[in-house]
Amino acid sequence: MITVKEAVKAAMTSVADVFSGQSPIGLRVEEVDCSEDDTTWHVTVSFVPGALPGAAAASMGFSSEGREYKTVTLRASDGKVQSLKIRQLA
Repeated sequence: MITVKEAVKAAMTSVADVFSGQSPIGLRVEEVDCSEDDTTWHVTVSFVPGALPGAAAASMGFSSEGREYKTVTLRASDGKVQSLKIRQLA
């Protein structure tokens, strides 16, 4: 099983790669959760698309306005990305 640090690194790399066309700014990890059966990691990552106004302030943590949240599901055995979904905030 991969470690939490490995899961976070894989999720961050995946999001940066998939959304590279949006020039993500301020990529950061928000949540990490391992399934009860230890088969998957769920890592929520957020970023500000580089084209948005005010992106610099948001990327420094001054505001969550304009941030996009994505949840990456990874197979715990080897870190392979299983899905990448929009994370709806409550």
